[in-house]
Amino acid sequence: WACNQGKQARPGTEKRPSVLSEVQHHPVLLPDTLGVSRDTLQANIEAERSLRERAARESLVAEAQHVLAEVRYAVWALERNKPTAARDSLKAAQSAIKQLLGHYTPATLLPVDASVEVFHLASSMDTVKAARDLAVKLVKRGELQPARKILDHLVSEIRITTLYLPLGTFQSAVDQALALLERNDAIAARQVLLQALTALSVREQAIPLPLVVARSLVATAASVADSARDAALLMLKNARKQLELARLLGYRIHDPEYKVLDRQIAALQKRLGEGSPVEQLFAKLADELEGFVKKFSGQHGEK
Repeated sequence: WACNQGKQARPGTEKRPSVLSEVQHHPVLLPDTLGVSRDTLQANIEAERSLRERAARESLVAEAQHVLAEVRYAVWALERNKPTAARDSLKAAQSAIKQLLGHYTPATLLPVDASVEVFHLASSMDTVKAARDLAVKLVKRGELQPARKILDHLVSEIRITTLYLPLGTFQSAVDQALALLERNDAIAARQVLLQALTALSVREQAIPLPLVVARSLVATAASVADSARDAALLMLKNARKQLELARLLGYRIHDPEYKVLDRQIAALQKRLGEGSPVEQLFAKLADELEGFVKKFSGQHGEK
């Protein structure tokens, strides 16, 4: 939660590391049977993860981070019977909120922290189908907890988790806490601030890992189509399987784009097998895949 305001870290804040800010990168154990080396695919996944982390970091609002750090410090100070320090911190938060309100409405949720995690599902298509069918049966029988444990493992994604500060809520809490401190009611002031901290909200976005792998397979197939046609055909075959895996895992399962992409790859396989020119088909497919991935990152206005 630390803010980069050129100030020395306050006592208490340095002992409260963010639960989100540490990037947790789960190892990706990809099979060697996709037609592209495991190292190449892992490098592409890491590049995507780094891209998402960079974008998430760039979206954070420094002044909102400052507000959160000051409020957290005020709570820390009040717990240690330091009302003057708490008051100073809250006045700093109040000033930062005033600046923010010059650019945002009170209803705005401002991003203050983010993390990026990679979850890889090392299972075959048949295993995924069987697990999904079992989970459905368990839900129908009302056995929700066993079903949940199965579904918790049916995940293969780059997950972006963002923490948001509700500006209006913190404005009210800081103003109220300051008023309470003026009346020497430190206990009530602390409760108001703690209540505000519970209003922080978390949102998640998930980029399906199979789509990232499919995109990598298509890009590599395009680069070797002229020199290694059989290898390119294998990559395209496995790209179709990755698309199906993403759909089976429930990532926008009813999106018609899956069928569109599958038909495009099938047509590309046919043309490539016949020895026909495929450069334009590869370019179109790459654009379609990129657009589909962007749907999951909210870049098309969808969350």
